[in-house]
Amino acid sequence: MSPGWIRVGDVALWVKGRGRKIDVEGIPVAVFWDGTSWTALDDTCPHMGASLADGRLFGKELQCSWHEWRYDRTTGQCPLRPWARVNVHEVRIEAGGVWIKRVEPAPPPPVAGVPEDDPEWLNWDPERYFKKK
Repeated sequence: MSPGWIRVGDVALWVKGRGRKIDVEGIPVAVFWDGTSWTALDDTCPHMGASLADGRLFGKELQCSWHEWRYDRTTGQCPLRPWARVNVHEVRIEAGGVWIKRVEPAPPPPVAGVPEDDPEWLNWDPERYFKKK
């Protein structure tokens, strides 16, 4: 594989339609195989921080398991909320392995509105919910 690609596991580890959370250089990425194609998106849902690897595929969309927010598998955009988006990562299959293109932080694209303007947005504090006791 060419430089810039990271092997994240064997193809045999994936079950059709189920996601796996993979750490790519410290960034959690949800990787799915639908039986035909592969999808890799940032693992954290922008709504309330759920793991998208626990979500379900619906055609060209990935649905979060917590509150059913959906994201386009090719663009990462939530179709109903212009401010909600996750990064999409390139996937290649080679020699029985699943490869993800090295994750490079990208600035978020400009979008209309902000979470606080959305009545469906729930203001939350991840430290409060995930604090170890």
